[in-house]
Amino acid sequence: MNFSAADPIGYSLYMRYMDEHPCWTFIAFALAFCIIGTIGIASNGAVIYVTIKTKKLHGTTFVLLALTSAFELVHLCGQYLFLYVALSGQNFIEYQLAVQICAPSVFAVELISPIMLFIGIDRLISVTFVNFYKTVKLVPYIGGMLFISALHSALVIYPIFTIAYTMPTMKTTGFIGDLFQGDLVKQMLQIGLYLNIATIFVYIVTGLKIRTQLTANSTTSDQSNKRIFNSICLIVFFNVGGYFVQKCVRLIIVPAFISSPITVWFVLLIAGIPLMISASSNAFILYFSSSKYRNAFCEEWTKLRSIIGIGQSLNNHHTNNNVQIILPMTTVKRINANIVPFQIQQRM
Repeated sequence: MNFSAADPIGYSLYMRYMDEHPCWTFIAFALAFCIIGTIGIASNGAVIYVTIKTKKLHGTTFVLLALTSAFELVHLCGQYLFLYVALSGQNFIEYQLAVQICAPSVFAVELISPIMLFIGIDRLISVTFVNFYKTVKLVPYIGGMLFISALHSALVIYPIFTIAYTMPTMKTTGFIGDLFQGDLVKQMLQIGLYLNIATIFVYIVTGLKIRTQLTANSTTSDQSNKRIFNSICLIVFFNVGGYFVQKCVRLIIVPAFISSPITVWFVLLIAGIPLMISASSNAFILYFSSSKYRNAFCEEWTKLRSIIGIGQSLNNHHTNNNVQIILPMTTVKRINANIVPFQIQQRM
């Protein structure tokens, strides 16, 4: 199979932009992706850090959220290849080389959809089988979820590597979305879409279950479940929503309405921006929606400030600017002796 047959979109793009140096269109999109990605790397790293440092965040749901942030972090790191290729003026590199560089990012991004489904299942178990949930052992429980998620990811990345080594002359922009080629990959993306739909369904069921429990008997545990559920719902809305929209565009909208290969590429690129924003939003959502995470972020930020000295230099500067006038004791006595009480005379 030749380049044009294996990847008609990539081939059309290559023929159009291979001699345009520099390609400002590629540079603009790559910069946008990397700016969002850099923010996302910092925010997801913050979620991982506070989860490790805070004992109250060592429960199954919190660990799963930290794992999601870790996978997003690795995913976002893959965006820098696109920027490097665009800024270097090459515009395109070998597909095989791009796959080798971005393999961790591709593997990580395909872990996210099943893990988000498992977070929903975890919440459903916590409100439905309360006694069982209290006896769950963290390592085998999460280990089983990771194994199934890794199996899904491996089934996506294997055909990508197969195409890469059978098509050594194929070119790509370095954009991570361009690496998803082949019929089997398309089928796995469809499975990913079904996982997103299943995740939304599980959260609807869990929400109805929590609402029923609050109506029947509003305990402290039920209130805690509600707060955690609300926080995770926001993450699902943004995170799963970004992947859901991107997969719908790729699998449904583009085949039905767009025929120009180059237009398809730009549409997929634009559809990737909401996904990037959703992948970068975890820390912000948790900070504003969860008091546990907000307290953890504030506590660790305070510790970090004290370690690196932020604020201490300002306090020292403020102290040095305060002028203290110290009078001798004899002067104070003399001033006190000369003070005459002021008496108010009443008129008759």
